[in-house]
Amino acid sequence: MFCPNVQIKRLLLFLHKSFLILYLSSLSNTLYAAETADNESNNMAALDSLPKQPSFSVNQNELARTTKADDQFWIDIEQTKILVLKHWMKTKKKTGNLILLHTNGENAEHLRLVYPLAHQFSQQGWEVYIPNLPLADYPSRALIKSAQPNQTDTDNSEEDPATQNTSKNSVSTANNLVNKNTSLENKQTLNDSPNTSTNQMASLEQNKPFFNNQEAYQEFYSLLMQNLLQKIPNENKSLLIVANENSAFWILASLPSLNQVTQISLFHPETPQNLSTDLQTQLSKQTLPYYIFIQDESKSAKFIRSLNQGLWKSEYSRIAHLPYTTSKLEIENITFSKMITGWVKSQKKE
Repeated sequence: MFCPNVQIKRLLLFLHKSFLILYLSSLSNTLYAAETADNESNNMAALDSLPKQPSFSVNQNELARTTKADDQFWIDIEQTKILVLKHWMKTKKKTGNLILLHTNGENAEHLRLVYPLAHQFSQQGWEVYIPNLPLADYPSRALIKSAQPNQTDTDNSEEDPATQNTSKNSVSTANNLVNKNTSLENKQTLNDSPNTSTNQMASLEQNKPFFNNQEAYQEFYSLLMQNLLQKIPNENKSLLIVANENSAFWILASLPSLNQVTQISLFHPETPQNLSTDLQTQLSKQTLPYYIFIQDESKSAKFIRSLNQGLWKSEYSRIAHLPYTTSKLEIENITFSKMITGWVKSQKKE
């Protein structure tokens, strides 16, 4: 026979269990959210405590693991480790020491030019040193200037509302342009993690420019060159620098203080964008013998004009114009290494 009291008891027991399950589930979610917030806070605190690092076009540890170079070592520059690859001379008699500088966006073993040249110069008796240079990620000066509101306009309370809106929109657009301009391609992907928001914040932090302006990058570049020279034996032999594209500009400011350097060769020299330092000013300080190879005259136009003015005072100078090509240098093509080596040796004979 059906008993209402029994049915009511069962219903109450069911409701009690359901309420208990909901309560425990809610408590679990609350504890998990608090733990997640603490983890994010701890992770961000740990991220903030680490020194900010410059960006590279390649993972340096991976490059150190897979390199075809004969040797490698690290240089510490302002809490940043810079990998330096070394190719030993492949001859019995040593010609000299050579520093090979790649262009922005490439690396110390890039196959387009750096690696073939390193291989070829080592066959000509050079000990070749190649520092893995950081990206010049400083923002555009023009964009930064346009992103900063004019102080007098900001303080003017009588400014037309439409003008104020236009000004705000312009600043917002300029800021977006700065962020787009300075967020260089980062080929290193973040590890998978359940803590997605922390990874997103770390990614945003990672995409911020390390160098605030051209001067900061130039200072780092010059300091790197000075530290690298301390690792190279000070011998009574030639010390040659070979710089590619925009590295041709960055090395100029360092040259007057690098007394050990005896010659320099520039491959397809270019001026980086957003410069505050005039190229002519830098060239007028130079006295080293130079051998310059011009491939694209439009990209090297500033260098060509300044050199034609005779600003670089050197007793031994050569400029070679090459046919334009976008292909990489073949490792068997030893033309450049032989030309430069012969040019260096001819100066010793005179």
